Amino acid sequence: MIKTEETFAGTFPFKANYSEAPGFKMHYVDEGKGEIVLCLHGEPTWGYLYRMVIPLLSKKYRVIVPDHMGFGKSETPPNKVYRLQTHITNLITFVKDLGLTDITLVVHDWGGPIGAGLLKDDPKLIKRLVVMNTLLPLGTEKGNTILGEGIALSPWFALVAKLYEQGTIDVVLENLFQHFIVGMLTTYVGFTKAANITDAWIRAYSDPFQSKEEVKAAIAFPKSIVDGKGDLWLPFSEQVIQIAQSKPAIMIEGLKDKGLSPQHYIHIFKTSFPNGQVYELPQAGHYLQEDESQAIASLIDQFIRNS
Repeated sequence: MIKTEETFAGTFPFKANYSEAPGFKMHYVDEGKGEIVLCLHGEPTWGYLYRMVIPLLSKKYRVIVPDHMGFGKSETPPNKVYRLQTHITNLITFVKDLGLTDITLVVHDWGGPIGAGLLKDDPKLIKRLVVMNTLLPLGTEKGNTILGEGIALSPWFALVAKLYEQGTIDVVLENLFQHFIVGMLTTYVGFTKAANITDAWIRAYSDPFQSKEEVKAAIAFPKSIVDGKGDLWLPFSEQVIQIAQSKPAIMIEGLKDKGLSPQHYIHIFKTSFPNGQVYELPQAGHYLQEDESQAIASLIDQFIRNS
């Protein structure tokens, strides 16, 4: 857990806020006023990933960026089960604690399935959807097949599957997240703007994982893919699917993603949201917020103004 006052050489200057409604100290950024833009991070990042997007969007909107349990400045409680459904429950509780409505939901990586859980629980809370290098699944069998194919093409998940088969997944991932986090971010999944890698950047992504106890959330996500307990494809009712598909939705996709095959996940988005618009960023990787923060903020602003 990163200290409350830490700004990483001024690169994360935002006031730290905490909700204890989920049963632990859940950190979040809350900047600006206006329509609510709720941004969800994934693995193994935290709100720092949105640091360059927040100032741009908060000029017009209220931008809220929580850190999931076990990430960033949020606590890593020892008595919690680190599974997708727990993170979904945490998010639902957090949103209700803050009284958020008419949300523009922005999801990335594991933030997609977590955000899908919020959408399933109360679709009326969500006004618009922004999907970035992830999937926001609506529970179709066809989509589930595509999910499997997309993961099969990923060198990151190929490594995770191999480690699981060898019985070394916990030890290796603990070591990876504690000591080689930069290599994991750049080599296996990737972004393209290497100039962002400063000492402050390295500390920002490394500091949450200083002990075996602190990496349990990061390990649980990839492990759940290969042990069959990920439950990525949530069982949506036909009524919720229809409500979701009626909402304005866009996808912003970094085409140099080495972790999740862009074409597979673009296809999932188009299947789930046939009226949604896809914006492709040819020079951006999986962590596209690091590569194209200005373009992302502009597209989200344009989307909100026009829908």
